[in-house]
Amino acid sequence: MRSCSLIVLAAIVLRLSSAAGAEEACSTCHPNVKTEYAKSIHAREFSCTGCHGGDPAALEVEAAHSVAKGYRGKLDRKDIPAL
Repeated sequence: MRSCSLIVLAAIVLRLSSAAGAEEACSTCHPNVKTEYAKSIHAREFSCTGCHGGDPAALEVEAAHSVAKGYRGKLDRKDIPAL
């Protein structure tokens, strides 16, 4: 019973920390972009989902890249000014 409570508590903490630090969820699957992003002006002005859309708190690829959550993926350069 106690171990079940600890598992539930750990899941809640993980979910809350993902929602609070949403960009870390993106960098889990995109670590190659993390360093480049952190050094760029983008990190000071924009979040990943600000441009690419999706669910920043999602821990699964399908949920993170959900079109229902506004996922746009990689944008064409001509579409960037509209953002």
